[in-house]
Amino acid sequence: MKVLVAVENDNFAKMAIAALEQKTWPVGTEFILVHVIESEFYNFKGSPESLKHQINLSSEEDREHQKQHAWLCELVSENKEYLGNMRFVIVTGEVSYCLKQLSTVLKPDFVVMTSHNRSSKQRIWLKSICASVVDELNSSIEVLKPSSAKDLVPKKILVALDGSENSLKALNWLVDQELSSDVSIKLVMVLEANLGSELRNSQKLHSSYASTRWSTKYNFRQCAKEWFDETLCDAKTFLKNNHVEGSYLQGEVASAIISAAEEWAADLIVVGSHGEKGLSVDGVKKASGSTTQKLIENAHQNIIVINSNAAELPSFKWNEDKDHSFAAELGKVSK
Repeated sequence: MKVLVAVENDNFAKMAIAALEQKTWPVGTEFILVHVIESEFYNFKGSPESLKHQINLSSEEDREHQKQHAWLCELVSENKEYLGNMRFVIVTGEVSYCLKQLSTVLKPDFVVMTSHNRSSKQRIWLKSICASVVDELNSSIEVLKPSSAKDLVPKKILVALDGSENSLKALNWLVDQELSSDVSIKLVMVLEANLGSELRNSQKLHSSYASTRWSTKYNFRQCAKEWFDETLCDAKTFLKNNHVEGSYLQGEVASAIISAAEEWAADLIVVGSHGEKGLSVDGVKKASGSTTQKLIENAHQNIIVINSNAAELPSFKWNEDKDHSFAAELGKVSK
């Protein structure tokens, strides 16, 4: 198993490493720390001033590379005893693009990233790197939030279902993990007011429960509820050592899931990824982006996105939580 870990700065890197150390991984798991040095590109026109600026810029990038190389060497040295097979990669460029390319080249089975808890005003201007790449990586992803640094071992896990094979695969993945008996699971399904008419010609997205084309919105919602009830019953059977509950939600999907997670005080949200930017209706993608992107942008809980197209799903066991002295400080980080 290969795990790619995107590290940005010292505090966020510590949180990512702590999250790795809170899990027992399969023997032979390889951990690759990735740090991207952001670089500005200038249009060199050949003037002495432009050439001088280009030389200075190159020197600054060299110094930054050396600085980050020393930091990552120390980070690997400090944690290699526990994590074992561990190395790092440093690249220069635009962060989202570099992460996508590295994912294509390195082919990780699992990607761990940290996401800043920005205010709503900040999110208007600063697009989350995690959200921008989540639908384009061919692997499952764990997104860590500073506000959840103290909850690296989840005790309350919310699983968002939508009737698709993708969300069902995410639930099946969770069922296969070794969960301690004190972990509670909550399954939720959002029944949007306009879902029946919107998806009338997109039955394939909900193939888990829609075996025949529905004729009315009521029939669609009834099919959805029956599927959810059966899925909840199965989850209780397989997770018999855990408390499992479920509920229907109303409203816009991402907002409803986030509200449910906050109200239930969830530590972790698990979702399935469609591997595409937004829901496709009659071949047209929604401009608003995917539900997964919205969850990453706005939820305060850690999120695990299970990619149904991944060659291998992540496999690990959460260990008992440890006291991390930096957790309280990370909870205060907002940018």
